[in-house]
Amino acid sequence: MKDIFHFKKFSLKQSSSLLKVGTDAVLLGAYIDCKDAKHILDIGTGTGIIALALAQKSEAIIHALDINSEACKLANENFQNSNWSNRLTIFCQAVQNFETDIKYDIIVSNPPYFSAGNASPNKGKAIAKHDNELKLSDLLLNIKRLLNKNGLAYLIFPALQHDSFIQECENAELFVSKKLFIIPKKGKQANRIIFELSHQFSICENSHLTIENDFRHDYSEEYKELTKDYYLKF
Repeated sequence: MKDIFHFKKFSLKQSSSLLKVGTDAVLLGAYIDCKDAKHILDIGTGTGIIALALAQKSEAIIHALDINSEACKLANENFQNSNWSNRLTIFCQAVQNFETDIKYDIIVSNPPYFSAGNASPNKGKAIAKHDNELKLSDLLLNIKRLLNKNGLAYLIFPALQHDSFIQECENAELFVSKKLFIIPKKGKQANRIIFELSHQFSICENSHLTIENDFRHDYSEEYKELTKDYYLKF
């Protein structure tokens, strides 16, 4: 069974056996400034939402990777149905095995981050959420390998795993240049962080974004401003 999620400038076919459109992916796609990028890599694209979000606001050639054959088929369909099909290509393979002469200006990933607990019995969802197929250490080493010397990488990760994430970045010799702390509701603690990584050291800039005010679906002005080019409701 498939359903369609409509954004302002593209639509996304989804499947019940894959992760649906989520706030993390939309925020990541909306946050990244990619207007000057020539080559972008999306690792673990799923149904292609982040790649499409970045295609909407750039002229870049965008490559997307996923190891799930169903996700690759659906992402390719979503790419072909978009206005940017000539710039979007899906590769159905693991980043560890991905070979290219290109060094990317931007690399983005909404990676699996659960390493404990029971994985979903649904293989597609298990791959997307649990790190059995892609450890953070492997992801970061391959980002370092594929990123342009002046390029930037963006990942979204649970705030509770902040310290271990920073340690893995240090191990991979990548530097955190920005952190966006995402607060789900006014008065709560941040539950996600968008990290900007680069090859060069710089003083890290911290910022915060609150999604909802006091009530459910009462979205903050900053959240609406960030996502207004995508969500129909804004």
